[in-house]
Amino acid sequence: MIIQEFELLPEPKKLAAYLDFLRYENAALKKDVQKLEERVSELEQELQEFESKVPET
Repeated sequence: MIIQEFELLPEPKKLAAYLDFLRYENAALKKDVQKLEERVSELEQELQEFESKVPET
């Protein structure tokens, strides 16, 4: 596991490596959030199109 690799490093290098890891994870999560937001937008548009075709009761 990645965390175990950090344990083997001296403290300053351990912290620097962990910070780099967190930055990478943060960037990856931001991309995931962006993709999810785009998908939500697509689904909202599909829902609006569907609702416009369904007659009101």
